[in-house]
Amino acid sequence: RLYNEFAWSYDLAAWIVSAGRWDRWRRMALDYVGQQPALEVGFGTGHLLAAMAESGWPAVGVDLSPAMQRQAAARMRRRGLAVSCVQGRAQGLPFAGASFGSVVSTFPAEYIVDPASLAEFHRVLKPGGRLIVAGLIVTLETDCAWWNRINRRAFGEPAADPLERVVQRCADAGLAAQVLWREDAPWRVPIILAEKRS
Repeated sequence: RLYNEFAWSYDLAAWIVSAGRWDRWRRMALDYVGQQPALEVGFGTGHLLAAMAESGWPAVGVDLSPAMQRQAAARMRRRGLAVSCVQGRAQGLPFAGASFGSVVSTFPAEYIVDPASLAEFHRVLKPGGRLIVAGLIVTLETDCAWWNRINRRAFGEPAADPLERVVQRCADAGLAAQVLWREDAPWRVPIILAEKRS
């Protein structure tokens, strides 16, 4: 519902759950954008898409939610930006093959690592193009015993490498992936960086 009826509250909710760090974490993805133009998948309220456009990068966005489309369009109008925002699914992107040098997604849901989505990213990327996914999970590094006990009770024991499956799925789709960890103490934000092999 946060992506539809309550889209107007998305930015506030993101700010609260990240203790005000959401924008900083989101912008980490921009450090890895290589070739252009860039496609942002799941652009939400349009902050990163606007940042790319304001930097002079040719960028296009795709998002399934009509409510997010409206939020992003309003942001672009307020900033005087002409950015193409398309409604669509990651598993069936409405773009020609080899259209983009970079595909970017920040804090996405599990659809981003659906094999059908990864196959589409491979299709629309130029040879040597990159998929950049920031914040599929965010971890809190702390030695606080009571906090760790609560987390284990709520979520179980953490996997040794929760992103190993993602790297393998990328490889299966023809994307050579690595996970880079960015520190924002006490938080750690993973960046999945995957390059199209051919």
